[in-house]
Amino acid sequence: MKAEIIPTILVKTFDEFEAQIRAVDPYVKTIQIDIADGKFVPNTTFGDPDALKKVRPKSKIEVHLMTVEPVEQVDQWKKAGADRIIFHYETCRDLSELTRTIRTIKKAGLAVGLAVNPKTSIESLHYIIDNIDEVLFLGVEPGFGGQKFQKSVLKKIKKLRSWDKKIDIGVDGGIKPKEAKLAYQAGANLINSGSYIHRSKNVKEAIGRLKQAVGK
Repeated sequence: MKAEIIPTILVKTFDEFEAQIRAVDPYVKTIQIDIADGKFVPNTTFGDPDALKKVRPKSKIEVHLMTVEPVEQVDQWKKAGADRIIFHYETCRDLSELTRTIRTIKKAGLAVGLAVNPKTSIESLHYIIDNIDEVLFLGVEPGFGGQKFQKSVLKKIKKLRSWDKKIDIGVDGGIKPKEAKLAYQAGANLINSGSYIHRSKNVKEAIGRLKQAVGK
């Protein structure tokens, strides 16, 4: 599968939100907005859906909800213009709650992504991968940028790709060109990167290096 580079936005203020989106928007097809609630993860981020209406990026928008009640935000982000909602496997108590959350997102007309933390087993994903559009593997513990990528996640990517050749598999957290290449070789086709892109001197060149690492 062809790989896509997706910049992630993990910020504290509207000014940062706007600046980072405008910096990457000309060079990518999709941008991911990371929302942390201070409950599911210890960090909190800027996450006002109305801000997206003000910035109005040309790229598609996916929203990664690192929150304890993801369903409560689905309609707001839908109205703001989001195309995909990604929620965490770990927020659901059981398979029935997982299924209800997927159904709620689909009913809103949005694509469904399921994020999985580094230590979470993926065996139960067998039961739901036919009902979702993406599995997003976290290469770090969620909530904070700038962490080191955990290579153990690569084995999970390989396993999931062996189960399903068509599903989108994303990887996020600690992604630089070397990690992007490893993740792509393992079977990921969506390569998410935040700190590496936004902390670089030249955003366009940083995105270009990531694309080059996955053969684009």
